[in-house]
Amino acid sequence: ADQQMIGSDKAAKERETADALAYQEAEQANRRGNKHLEVKEWTMAVKEYEKAVKLAPRNATIRNNLAVALYTIMDFSGAKTQIEIAIDIDPQNVIAWAKKGDIETIMNEYREAMNSYKAGLVLDPSDAACQEGLRKCIVQIEEKAAAHAKEQADNRISELRAAALAQAAAQAKVKEEIKATEERAAAKGRAQAESRIAE
Repeated sequence: ADQQMIGSDKAAKERETADALAYQEAEQANRRGNKHLEVKEWTMAVKEYEKAVKLAPRNATIRNNLAVALYTIMDFSGAKTQIEIAIDIDPQNVIAWAKKGDIETIMNEYREAMNSYKAGLVLDPSDAACQEGLRKCIVQIEEKAAAHAKEQADNRISELRAAALAQAAAQAKVKEEIKATEERAAAKGRAQAESRIAE
């Protein structure tokens, strides 16, 4: 029994050592990613952050950094996935909520972005990134609503113009038919008058 205890303690210590080494390697990869990001080597930053995520998949900061790098290379779907995982790991991370809102805004998901910014503001009502993001979202939603209303109005005006043109064309046709009928009636009347005179 003592041998089993010693063996399990040894295995636990080995796991702890391996975990600590993986964490250190993840931190090093994260730092390299940060350096690449600073000098705008976006693809290299993504690669380093991806290495770091493989080594420390439950590290919200590294996931957040990967999301930022993916965002810069316009992989918005990948960025959103990473930032959502970061938030699942650490839902108290205001920076992650702001970044999620930014990603959703660029993807034209304004309602979702508003909810993300609001979630960040619940955690920190003074967060400038969430405040500004929320303000921009509201402006975008209002502009889209105004553009949609204008488009609907323009479509209705076009429909009314088309109906008015069709009505005018129909009225012109009726006038032509009336004129033709009057001309036929006049010609028939002349013909009858001439035939009576001839009798």
